[in-house]
Amino acid sequence: MRHSFHAKGTTPFHPLIGPCLACALIACVVEQPAPPPLGTGDAPGGDGDGDGDGDGDVDAGGEAPCEYHFGRTFVLDTLQIMQVGEGFDLNGDGVPDNALGLLGAAANPKLAERIHSGQALYLYDFDAWSDPPTADDPHMRMTVYRGLDADDPEDPSNNLAGQGRFLVPREQFDVTCEPHGAFGDAVLKNRRLEAFAPRWELVFSGIGTVEFHNFYAAVEFHDDFTQMEGWGGGVWPLCSLSRAHFAGGLGGATYLDVIAKGIEIAPDIDLDNDGIERLVGTSKVEGCVDGDGTLIPGSDCPCDPRIQDGFSVAFWGKGPRATITGTSSSTE
Repeated sequence: MRHSFHAKGTTPFHPLIGPCLACALIACVVEQPAPPPLGTGDAPGGDGDGDGDGDGDVDAGGEAPCEYHFGRTFVLDTLQIMQVGEGFDLNGDGVPDNALGLLGAAANPKLAERIHSGQALYLYDFDAWSDPPTADDPHMRMTVYRGLDADDPEDPSNNLAGQGRFLVPREQFDVTCEPHGAFGDAVLKNRRLEAFAPRWELVFSGIGTVEFHNFYAAVEFHDDFTQMEGWGGGVWPLCSLSRAHFAGGLGGATYLDVIAKGIEIAPDIDLDNDGIERLVGTSKVEGCVDGDGTLIPGSDCPCDPRIQDGFSVAFWGKGPRATITGTSSSTE
């Protein structure tokens, strides 16, 4: 992968983020608390229907419209926004890009709490991988899902110890039954997997589909393939951020309003090669300036076809093996 990741020492946190604003920003990467799922499959190894074919097509809370295929799965016991100065080189200048790393100091502790309480579950599934797994494979598919605890009632105490059992909400599949969060062509070499997606989506409860552009991923597996460590980085476009509204409070502000005007982080990745676009306004985005200097007025300007840029962001996580037992019509 040309865009390798970089890490360095600590970076001071932006002083403008107060406790209340920090709590609001957690929603960028964390779901709202979820009630227990409606049911669960009953077979291990991703074969939720128990017929031995590995398709995991048992559904909780309604009939599944597709046969869903899952492979070797891991659940993240740690997920963090990396620091500024750490991440992937997204624009080819030899410097790691991670403008939203400023959010990590506020978001990461809350994110850890949500993971360990079972309210934020992120599953990495590796399909088309040999069984037993091998250290090299030129054709794998990696998919990231938001998961639900398959225990009924929920029991977060067993989620992160290697025996966790999870359901995948069906909203994370498109009309052709393909997952939104898939990296179509992943290469595994010497227990290190690298993948790229020009556009990559992940569904967050209470937010909807979050879209990233030019998203790079790297995963390394332990010798016995029971643990993984992963890095991901890409561009969070202005339009995607402008469509995500906080549920109550903040005067109807979007995530883009808070990031660009509350914390005053500027877009840093030029996706359409016409110069970095700028956002104008006081407490909220009220207009956009295209890379060629054209002013586009209105709060909906981030979704104008001429506005394509975004913020760089990078994540790090790790976790043990897990099992997807089936799908669920429930989203929380």
